[in-house]
Amino acid sequence: MSDASNKVKARQPRGLADRGPAELAASERMLAKIRESYELYGFEAVETPFIEYTDALGKFLPDQDRPNEGVFSFQDDDEQWLSLRYDLTAPLARYVAENYDKLAKPYRSYRAGYVFRNEKPGPGRFRQFMQFDADTVGAASVAADAEICMMAADTLEKLGRAQERWLSPILNPKERPPYIGAWNATAMFMTALFGQPALAQTQKLPPPMLPPGGPIFAGLSLLHCTGILSRSPAGSELDDASFEPGAIYENNGLFSELCKQLPDWSLIDVHSGVYMLGTRHPHSGNWV
Repeated sequence: MSDASNKVKARQPRGLADRGPAELAASERMLAKIRESYELYGFEAVETPFIEYTDALGKFLPDQDRPNEGVFSFQDDDEQWLSLRYDLTAPLARYVAENYDKLAKPYRSYRAGYVFRNEKPGPGRFRQFMQFDADTVGAASVAADAEICMMAADTLEKLGRAQERWLSPILNPKERPPYIGAWNATAMFMTALFGQPALAQTQKLPPPMLPPGGPIFAGLSLLHCTGILSRSPAGSELDDASFEPGAIYENNGLFSELCKQLPDWSLIDVHSGVYMLGTRHPHSGNWV
């Protein structure tokens, strides 16, 4: 007779989830619409393994004392470290590096699959979750960035009500998740405008939010240094300090100042110009 205390208890690891048939079917319908949209823009599917050499991942590299910090890692029989991928971008970089001469440029690809994070799970934060990435490699023009924004807007439109669910937090600061970083907020703000053509063409004054940090902060700073703006922007180029309500208010005032100086420009024109200036785009010299 077996000892009940030795029986294995059925339990799900923290940060992971089971998915039933209804959720799987809904996910497949959503993924099909995303693939359809990406392929209309000429992006091709590529699949990379769940496991990569750890030193190729580039961000959460394990060390001797903490080999599983950030990623799930193990050593192969040749003592090389392997890790479950934590995103889809690092594997793409490895794939492009290995196949660069065979790939047409610019190389447009999309990938969908699960990624894994060896982190403390919490509300809305899982150790396994799906990403759906699209990237352009080898493009010389900022038009590639605009193409991604337009593709994202078209994709959200195909997903119907998902468009409202994703764009609402961007247009309403009270709903914006705290984990949206400065660069992501900039891209999502532009996506929101591209997704609403009427707003993009007619909006003159900024709504009560402004993507902080990154190229936007750098562009506003350069405009202040040349005397075009009356004061320097709030926040910094590297962190999310400008997510503070006071900083958002201050930086919106700078955009209002620019919009008044350029009455024939819409908000998307002004925002794109500041973004190009902040990234030191060659054409941004026309601004100053």
